[in-house]
Amino acid sequence: MNERPLHTFRGFNMKVTGEPPRPTHVPQRPAWTCRVCGDEWPCNAARENLLAEKQDDPTGTAVLMWTYLESFIFDQGPGPLGDAFERFIAWTRPRGAA
Repeated sequence: MNERPLHTFRGFNMKVTGEPPRPTHVPQRPAWTCRVCGDEWPCNAARENLLAEKQDDPTGTAVLMWTYLESFIFDQGPGPLGDAFERFIAWTRPRGAA
């Protein structure tokens, strides 16, 4: 058996910290619910995370969410989409924008 410590193998560079990684609020498809909290995705935590990650690029956030909206529409199939625009796009507008 090989007695080398794992950190000496090529590509194994995981750093161990005292805190476990925080769960990521991502969609569970095709239902489009949050994998962490079970709310409709994007849940409030996902929205906050996306806005924080792209705070300097609100247009980029809107474009990203548009791609999610297209995937959502594909998964839902034909029929009414209800509040899909508000759910995926409307909240990406910068605060104070008309």
